[in-house]
Amino acid sequence: NLPVRELRRFNPTGWKVDEIDLEDNIELVKPFYDAFAANYRSSFTAATRKWHDDYKAHDNRKSYVYIARDEAGNIGGLMRFRYPAHGSADLPSVTRLWTTSPTALHAILDVIRDIGVQHETVQLLVPSDFPTLAINCSHATKIALEPVYQGRIVSVSQWASGISLPATTEDHRLTLHIHDTHAPWNDGKWNIMRAPNGVQAEKADSASSVDVELDITTFSQLAFGDPARSMLQAAGKLPMASDSVNAAIDAIFPPHTVYLWDGF
Repeated sequence: NLPVRELRRFNPTGWKVDEIDLEDNIELVKPFYDAFAANYRSSFTAATRKWHDDYKAHDNRKSYVYIARDEAGNIGGLMRFRYPAHGSADLPSVTRLWTTSPTALHAILDVIRDIGVQHETVQLLVPSDFPTLAINCSHATKIALEPVYQGRIVSVSQWASGISLPATTEDHRLTLHIHDTHAPWNDGKWNIMRAPNGVQAEKADSASSVDVELDITTFSQLAFGDPARSMLQAAGKLPMASDSVNAAIDAIFPPHTVYLWDGF
């Protein structure tokens, strides 16, 4: 919950924010959504997202969608602002807040400050890495964390083939012993390698020495990137390892914020 009265005005140079009809502009928004969603594990792509939830009226609440563009006309931010139902004591809410730069975020916050001025507080639904306290640090700011219940990795090889990571020239390799009693194709030893733009995984020889032994639940958490390796080790779910093995884990399983925008 963010107190509107304490939001400062940013006025980022060159940025313009307009209200749009999302249904009429959906093809314009989709590339921006894909670019933003790539920063998060478990997010939906524009092709699979339930867009009708964003542009159809429901719950007796009026919604407004805004996009922020830079001087070149490129979209850098999107927000859906929802007023409470008539007569309701609920707070106005921002249930979609996607930005790709600090200036785009500042442009969107200026709009929240203006259209939310008749309310003391606006409720934001944002990922855990959103800089809430950096924007506004006040005793009136209230933060609640809602856990994301992740699935399991059904196929280690399929997971590896679908991972895209920033390009690297560093060589990182691990031999994992994964225990998965419900999926015999996962159970056993795996050679996991950091490829130039992703990950490669192949079954290892049964006589191979193992760097890390773990169950499929812990492997899935590493694969999603949340919790990170250090937190899993601190919780006793992942064995403590050498610096070189830890570096390989961090390179192959980089930490990511998990953020879901669509329901199951």
